[in-house]
Amino acid sequence: MNILFLTDYEISPTAGGIERVIDSLTVSFESKGICCYSAYCAKKNIGNVTEFRKELLIDNNDKENNDIYLFLKDNNIDVIIVAILNKHNLPLMKNLYNITRKLNCKIIYTYHQMPGYELCQKIDLKLAKYWYQHKISSIKEIVIMLILNTINELGIQKILYPIIKRKLSYGLYSDTVCVLSDSYIDLYKKFTGPTEVPFTAMPNALTYFEEVSSDIVDKKEKIVLSVGRFDIVAKRQDLLLNIWAEVKKHSVSEDWKLIIIGYGSEEEYLKEKAKKLNLKNVIFAGFCDPRDYYKKASVYAMTSSYEGFPMVLLEAQQYGAVPLAFDSFVAVNDLIDNGKSGYIVSDKNISEYVSKLISLMKNRETCDVMAKECMKSINKYSKEVIIERWMTLLNKLCEKK
Repeated sequence: MNILFLTDYEISPTAGGIERVIDSLTVSFESKGICCYSAYCAKKNIGNVTEFRKELLIDNNDKENNDIYLFLKDNNIDVIIVAILNKHNLPLMKNLYNITRKLNCKIIYTYHQMPGYELCQKIDLKLAKYWYQHKISSIKEIVIMLILNTINELGIQKILYPIIKRKLSYGLYSDTVCVLSDSYIDLYKKFTGPTEVPFTAMPNALTYFEEVSSDIVDKKEKIVLSVGRFDIVAKRQDLLLNIWAEVKKHSVSEDWKLIIIGYGSEEEYLKEKAKKLNLKNVIFAGFCDPRDYYKKASVYAMTSSYEGFPMVLLEAQQYGAVPLAFDSFVAVNDLIDNGKSGYIVSDKNISEYVSKLISLMKNRETCDVMAKECMKSINKYSKEVIIERWMTLLNKLCEKK
């Protein structure tokens, strides 16, 4: 079987969650005798890149996508796994669908976000000013974000539905749509309307393959950890700093540290905020392999306004860091068994978040029990389990050829 991964950018194991997932899938598929190829819409300076049998940098000036047609034909591609999120690349799906009908090739469209995440995007004037001053976004992009914020504040999100529908409908130019959770299937169809295209839920698998002993729990330090690109709209690290400022008012937090791993254009904004809040026990660790920090951290803190199926929650639990997250995305219930393997907090309820965090900091025994439960619960997302699900889907599609 020959598979082509079609993405916005070339794939790297050191890039973001989606890229790391595809890198892991490639290694697993190749070990099963499946030949993996790559096509992408643009290059990006990302260091190490994943090795494929052959690669194609798509010619964006070729409106007929003849380069894709020839690549599919010459390499006898059986299935294309599409992982495109960039709205400028999505129209490619129409041509791709028509091309694959001629070549008897199947398309799996994978959507690596929560359907309708656009309704969760908010920005305040202070952040907008920072973006403008530091040339992080164009004036047009800033204005669009402020309009989105106003729409959300006024509770008139339905006027955005046609825009979301148009974007999600591109995914229907496929033989199967893969979403990250069963809970996302109806949510996707809520925007697109009824469709005959079949859907399936395919969660991400663990991408770190080392065996982690439960003994790691006994070596935990007084560390609260957060990992992710600096993106205040999506990841809300500014909210995490506000939470930490409240936590530091309690004596139990005296010996605890908040370590934030990540990179991005809003780093200075966050460092300045931490300074203004007089947060001395906050460490910005930069861009690095987070595994050593996962091993040391007792608690993992997520404050995102939306997520798809965040790898960091799986990774944290794999290493016994007890997660806290807001219920800002429905798939959080797939990842955390509330009260057993972590805590799910009502979105934007800072007092509840602070209370749960302090509870874990106070009660080492409770935290240790939860940590061990975390390490058990993530077995259902092991590479072996998820790859078997992929193989079932791929074989089913190829039988229909």
